[in-house]
Amino acid sequence: MLSALFPAVLLHAEDQKKGEPALTILYPKHNAIVGAQVNVVVDPATDWSKVPMFQIVVGKSEYPPIDPSGGKHAMQGVLLAPGINTITVRALAPAVASAQTASSAEKPVYNVLFSRTIAVYSRNGYFTAPPSPFTAQRFHSREGEAACTDCHRLQAEQQDRAHAKPEDVLCYACHRNIPTGKYIHGPAAVWNCLGCHDSSSYPVKYQFTSEDPWKVSKTTQAIEPLLVTIPSNSLFKPRSSELITVDPALPGKNVTGKQRAALLAQREQALKKMRDERAELFKPILDHLKGNPGDKVLIESHVDGPPQPAGAEKEAAWQRSMLPVTVARAGAVARLLKEMGIGGGRVAAVGMSALLPKVAPASPEAREQNDRIEVVVYPADEQVQNSQQPAMFKDRMRVTVKMEYARGATVRGVTLIERLPSGIHYLKGSSVFRGKPKEPQQKGNELIWQLGDLGNEFQETVRYTVKRDAGTTATVSPVQQISFQAGKSQETRDFDPDRPVNRSTLTIQQSCTKCHPGLMDGKIKHGPSDAGYCVLCHDPHASNNPSWVRLPSWTLCTHCHPEQREGTTHVISGFGMRVSHPTRKGPDYNQPGKTLACVSCHSPHSGDTAAILAYNVKTKMELCRTCHKQK
Repeated sequence: MLSALFPAVLLHAEDQKKGEPALTILYPKHNAIVGAQVNVVVDPATDWSKVPMFQIVVGKSEYPPIDPSGGKHAMQGVLLAPGINTITVRALAPAVASAQTASSAEKPVYNVLFSRTIAVYSRNGYFTAPPSPFTAQRFHSREGEAACTDCHRLQAEQQDRAHAKPEDVLCYACHRNIPTGKYIHGPAAVWNCLGCHDSSSYPVKYQFTSEDPWKVSKTTQAIEPLLVTIPSNSLFKPRSSELITVDPALPGKNVTGKQRAALLAQREQALKKMRDERAELFKPILDHLKGNPGDKVLIESHVDGPPQPAGAEKEAAWQRSMLPVTVARAGAVARLLKEMGIGGGRVAAVGMSALLPKVAPASPEAREQNDRIEVVVYPADEQVQNSQQPAMFKDRMRVTVKMEYARGATVRGVTLIERLPSGIHYLKGSSVFRGKPKEPQQKGNELIWQLGDLGNEFQETVRYTVKRDAGTTATVSPVQQISFQAGKSQETRDFDPDRPVNRSTLTIQQSCTKCHPGLMDGKIKHGPSDAGYCVLCHDPHASNNPSWVRLPSWTLCTHCHPEQREGTTHVISGFGMRVSHPTRKGPDYNQPGKTLACVSCHSPHSGDTAAILAYNVKTKMELCRTCHKQK
């Protein structure tokens, strides 16, 4: 039947005649199912010297010719009629104007060199099924995006979630015409596209957000010692082991109470500033030790050589005189770390005098670099000679497992399971959970962390270190196994980055009810809502009708319920009368200013009665009384 209606289109789509230049329609594909609007994209690799202009024609609607010399090879927001549409791309060349027609006020005239035509099915009739051979062919698959990624950004980034203007959003470049209408859906109004569309969905990106509450990732990193250099003048007075501090002197007796309070406040502010500055200096060390609680710390204090060039004897005397200063400085830094929670047998403090200069002492700048504190953080079972000869731990890997869980059933008894391959061993004392040591149970090559009950929303991280045997090239598997109890069911899942969760089973209803809860709480469900076809009645982006319905509500409802149109008996006939209650045009007494419609009496989503009556009523009489109140 279709080939009879569109023989040239369906049987000879995009045919290229001999001698014609290549001109391919990248999107949409022939026989694709699309929406009410579509972006028509022509292959940018076209030889534009042979195609000076091109034009999109949909049925009999001609869009303005496009000059591709500026890099444009698409027409955005092409409108389609419900059902089958033909899309034609014409290759144009300016016609040679005659003396009579050459006028700047007249429209340019073009000759059609050749054309390409495809057929698509626009599913904006809402209640019709696409006929064969039309199928959904979404652009945002790996194959669909392949031809565009060289020039266009197609991966979602942070700016797409926190943007200052719509132009910053990834989607805006191609979909700027989507939120068009008098009533714009909230997320679309602020271009919060990723609130509903999942950038990591597979195999087609930007589908509705998955209902899977879990997101699990595992990374491995090579381990190196942490080396932090702190300038001595940021902690100590020049050539001294005395820490810089705020003057401890309090206001004298000859000041007023108001002056005293002001001076004490200034002193407290200065102390806070000093504490904040010191915390910033030691932050990299403290952050590293939170994730590596078993590591040790070596503190070295260094000074520069003599202020003036000197002989060997004076140099030696300078070294002897500065050694006590550097020893005291290293001890002072160790005490600071202890105050910050890092102490015990983990910290070693050494004064180095001027034995290990960082640079040759040839300038004031060099002297500043040499007058320093070096802090080295390294695994407890390794040896470090000094800050200039740190060990390299090529046989170690740091494993980080991140678990995110949101909007799911409460999970209990969460267990993390890791099976290490032959030649790789867990390094005891290296595991951390919630910033504290958490040793796993070991059964052969299996590591088991019992993490307990984590609730229904959490972000947790487990870190640990493994060591590889000499000559072994094995590595930790990227697959992470987690066992847990959700509700009454016990589950064990393998989270594999190469095999993402299949998201195609997610209904639109599940995505909508995350922001619109309660719509489906009634005992009786309206058919389209129960089937998850929210977008059958609602445009998820924008509409000219309230509640984002695609058509005026009465027109929309009577598509499926034609028996309730004017001229039929409705409601009143049930009371023994053969007249019909109006279903539109009259006033809605429960919503002043609005006219009567189907939703004046019926809930469009769910309710507690067979007729899905509104206002939580149980009988028709109760419903009548909401408008026809007894006097």
